Amino acid sequence: MIPQLEEHGRTIEGYLGVATASVTPALASAHLGASYGAIVESVTSGSPAVRAGLRASRRTVTLADGVSQMKVGGDIIVAFDGRPVRSGAALEQQITHEPPGTRVTLGILRGSSHLSVPVTLGTRPESLSASG
Repeated sequence: MIPQLEEHGRTIEGYLGVATASVTPALASAHLGASYGAIVESVTSGSPAVRAGLRASRRTVTLADGVSQMKVGGDIIVAFDGRPVRSGAALEQQITHEPPGTRVTLGILRGSSHLSVPVTLGTRPESLSASG
């Protein structure tokens, strides 16, 4: 990390280009087909996620509490290079700990299909970087 800060003035992190929400018990009760993972809510134009063919949520459902709403219908990322993805925050951490250019395989639940999707991570835009 220190060499990156000295050379670039910031840390260089991997980037996928998705906004996600964690699969919670309330969401799992909406018949998502997964009890854990990160639901892809949106995909950034021109991002590695677009190039990999990831799909964003398409519809909004009301959860069991009758009040809360959530976007569903997109891909659910359940694994990152063979490691389970327990939440959106966990996925973000896994992505940012990999250097740009790293090729990883995402375990995806799309409807009732389980897919393995290869993707090459990009460089996290400076405007999104927590370190600057």
